[in-house]
Amino acid sequence: MHEASLLPDLATALAAAFAGGFIARFLRLPTIIGYVAAGIAISPFTPGYSANVETVSDVADLGVIFLMFGIGLNFELRDLRAVQKVAIPGALALMVVLAVVGTGIGIVSGLDGAAAVAVGLAVCVCSSAVLSRSLQDRGLVD
Repeated sequence: MHEASLLPDLATALAAAFAGGFIARFLRLPTIIGYVAAGIAISPFTPGYSANVETVSDVADLGVIFLMFGIGLNFELRDLRAVQKVAIPGALALMVVLAVVGTGIGIVSGLDGAAAVAVGLAVCVCSSAVLSRSLQDRGLVD
């Protein structure tokens, strides 16, 4: 990590996420949409602010780790057992559909087979985190 640029990049990312979440909430949209829009706005692939890619990538990895950890903290096996006959087949079917759709998007975008499959699998993982955050925002889960 490049320590010299970590603090300004982190401050910029947090400020952008706060602003994006606030705007999304004001527009009565899920806050996750604001967070994603803020990330796109300050990414190195859009004009304007350009953070150190290595630093931001490391911080993004930590963010994903903390997000998944938070989901794990709220996961109760007892609750899953109560709905397992519906939840497990439904979750597996959803994962397959998302993997196929994500892979299709990767192929249409011009990626080779392995890269397209990686995109499809990434969509599966991300969809769980996004859905969890959206349900929390709506107060449907603790």
